[in-house]
Amino acid sequence: MFAILFMNSCGKTCTEGFRGRNCDIEITPTKVSITKVTVKNFSALAPNLSNWDIGSSADIYPVITGQDISNVVWTSNTYYDDAVPGLNYSFTPVSEVELIYPTMLYTVGIYDFDGGTVFNEDDLVGSVQFKPYQQGLAFPEVISFTSGETSTDLEVKYYW
Repeated sequence: MFAILFMNSCGKTCTEGFRGRNCDIEITPTKVSITKVTVKNFSALAPNLSNWDIGSSADIYPVITGQDISNVVWTSNTYYDDAVPGLNYSFTPVSEVELIYPTMLYTVGIYDFDGGTVFNEDDLVGSVQFKPYQQGLAFPEVISFTSGETSTDLEVKYYW
């Protein structure tokens, strides 16, 4: 009880996600939610140096997976036809994508929509691995990740 009164008596109210006498200790969130994925760049050509689609560019959409890429957390239900590398393409989930292990690795894969069937599988255009929360960054609302030619922004919310 005395400790609670003492901490309140120093007159500091910490902003959400911080604690301590000087409000300088970050609290690890219990989850991080993604509210928007923006694909900023991807490879213009397939690994064999041909176009992703016959005579056109990739029809892109993102997929978020856990550390094991077979663990799909979210797949966009829309795609951009003939996307141009270097332009921004935004994908907003119907509801927040909850990442319940904020310090673990996740992957954003960018795929070329080809029908998604066994006979016409979608191609992986590129991917980036990321941790939803990294201590010391003070909870940015947008986190950016780049790997090779693939670049994405994630708009996020933190929960404690």
